[in-house]
Amino acid sequence: MKKNILVVIIIVILAAVAWWYYDSNKILPLKISATDVAPPRLLFAVIKENKLDIKHGLELELLWSPPGEVERRLATGYENVEIGFYNILALINTNASEKNDLRIVAPAINNPQVLIVKKESPFKTIQDLKGFRLGVRPARTAAYNAESILMKLAGFDKEKDFKLTFGTPQEGAAFLEKGEIDSTILTSSDAAIFLATGKYRPITELNDSWVKASGAPFPFVDFAAHRSWINGNGKKLERFRAMLKEAVTYIKNNPSVVDEHKELLNIKATNEKQMESARNALVSVFSETWDFKSHKFLLNKAAELGYVGELPGDGLFAD
Repeated sequence: MKKNILVVIIIVILAAVAWWYYDSNKILPLKISATDVAPPRLLFAVIKENKLDIKHGLELELLWSPPGEVERRLATGYENVEIGFYNILALINTNASEKNDLRIVAPAINNPQVLIVKKESPFKTIQDLKGFRLGVRPARTAAYNAESILMKLAGFDKEKDFKLTFGTPQEGAAFLEKGEIDSTILTSSDAAIFLATGKYRPITELNDSWVKASGAPFPFVDFAAHRSWINGNGKKLERFRAMLKEAVTYIKNNPSVVDEHKELLNIKATNEKQMESARNALVSVFSETWDFKSHKFLLNKAAELGYVGELPGDGLFAD
């Protein structure tokens, strides 16, 4: 009798251990709303090619779309998206207007803003461009508001000091190439693609003013998720963060991955100097840790200028 009981106990223990091992090593699917621009393309190419998702017990499904659509898909739960890129200014306003409860779950991209002009143009500073034609993002979007904040820090009023032309970054670059505008504002990663052609040069005062005022990189987008999902998917989130950290570390330690993905990233560099500029710009935007100081500074400045409503209390960043 005692022998039979002992056998049963051993079987139960072995079954528990087997279940624990299976559950700990089970591959979990994760659906991500991803922005169809260079940095995310590079990030997830590195993850997939090195099978970092599988290594960390995940199988990623990526839904690619433009920036605004990326955020809408996560906010509305389109096709059961679980995590997505989100501009922090847009996140605050989405939570306030649509009664969502989105939270930032991991750092994504710190992307300084620069002005791009044609290489042969006479413009050297933002002051030189005052009164001229400037390409900006669509009005009242989070990206547009971020540009306005940066302009204010540099001592300019975007709407009063320039003749604005609205459009996507790609449209702004096309307008500039055709001579329909005199300059356009781009993120450093977008700018790197155009600068690599050798036809343009940057005016970096926006980022210089930001770093001087905040003492930190500009937090362009983060990864976000609904709090209800976070509460029920702790293991999946833990694996996602570990995978992300390893991928970013890999990119920073192996900047040549930019060269390896020139076609994917649409980099048209014709010499090493141009390629080095694109390489450095793209590698630098990835962040391994949250910079709470920069987020707080941006939110306070946005609230001060009326671009967001009431700021949230604690809990914006998920543990």
